[in-house]
Amino acid sequence: MRAARVLVVGDTIAGAEQTADVLRARGFETAASSGETAIAELLASRRPDVVLFDGTGEGGGHDNDNIEVFAEAVRNTNLWQDLPFIILGDESSEMMPGDAALLVDHLSDTALPAELDHRIKAVARLAVMRAEVSRRARTLKRMGKTAGFDVSPPAFVSDPTILIIGAGRGALKIQNAYGDGPRFLGAPSTNLALDVLEKQQVDAVVIDATHDGERALDTLATLRRIATWTSLPVVAIVAEDTAAGDFHEAGASDVLPVDAEEARLVTRLHLLVREHRYARAIQHVFRDATHIPRDPDCPLASREFALKHIVDLVGGCDRHGDALSLIAISVNGGTGAARVATAFGGALARMVRGEDLGARVGEGFFLLILPGTDENVAERVRDRISRVVGATDFGVTDSGEPVVADVAYSLASYRPGDSADSLLSRALDALS
Repeated sequence: MRAARVLVVGDTIAGAEQTADVLRARGFETAASSGETAIAELLASRRPDVVLFDGTGEGGGHDNDNIEVFAEAVRNTNLWQDLPFIILGDESSEMMPGDAALLVDHLSDTALPAELDHRIKAVARLAVMRAEVSRRARTLKRMGKTAGFDVSPPAFVSDPTILIIGAGRGALKIQNAYGDGPRFLGAPSTNLALDVLEKQQVDAVVIDATHDGERALDTLATLRRIATWTSLPVVAIVAEDTAAGDFHEAGASDVLPVDAEEARLVTRLHLLVREHRYARAIQHVFRDATHIPRDPDCPLASREFALKHIVDLVGGCDRHGDALSLIAISVNGGTGAARVATAFGGALARMVRGEDLGARVGEGFFLLILPGTDENVAERVRDRISRVVGATDFGVTDSGEPVVADVAYSLASYRPGDSADSLLSRALDALS
């Protein structure tokens, strides 16, 4: 995703600006407003991705009169359904209508900037995924079909299944932090972890890297090379003096030192589990051929659906400044091209994130549609897919040799003034 746009609503503009400055320093695009003027910000063409109610007051007091004015103004609009809201400092949910509860989070006024950073990114992604469900329903309607689905993100997952790889201080840390709620599975080695993942549905993986960092890195790299688990949340718990960069580079969803506060560890895992549960629910819906037109030879969207869907996405870019990227892919398997392309389509379907849409748009040509994703993030998605594909065999030849696909990629991101046709042409033309 691109950097999230955050509207900070405070009881005073000065208080809102102070919080907005903290978020801006962490890379967010921010706007500050009092409750009386915030409604205009929500109706602007560049709509925020997240609304943060800053209910903290001087000396720890809370004075939310203007915030409540704002909440009342939008209570009867569909903005509650379209945007995630975070309340900072006030754990009262009285101003939140019941149908907004799934996109509302609470943080105490002692929350550190890093925790707020992580929470904003998580709820912003949930909002992107939720919006994509609605857009796909609209695309089906334009095709004369009925969308028989409605998927909402979970508010809280009290019973996640967490696989812990390794046995050291990190493993003990996560079990002590979570208590009795989760179902913990253990695997002391990479091979045993792979066996567990084949047999069990897991919400998140925790890799204990406190004892042997190199071995933990190898385990992480192995997981990320397998298409089925490229999007599975993986948190690495490292020793106090271990640099996090190598683990992020290998594909960790998050990296935490073993001396991190237990509450923050639980918060980060909870957010990742929420996203994964929601992504899994979306994938389940859209892999059902009765819900979305599919390519006849692989579990991806049909060309017709993909092209109509891009029109709706470009409309969102025009109206709200949304980000959108397309990755065009050509696959050549030589004499077995048709078989390789079908196998590649199946692998691509397992690699896409919940909000993304993979489609087969021609013989040996595929398209990955990335809503809410700017060019920088799309490049990382492309590189991740390329690494997995490079390590994947797509069958065997008559002589028993593995079939390796010859794959080319190109990328195009929305630019102001783009139409659906111009954006698609830019992506496909780069392949030729």
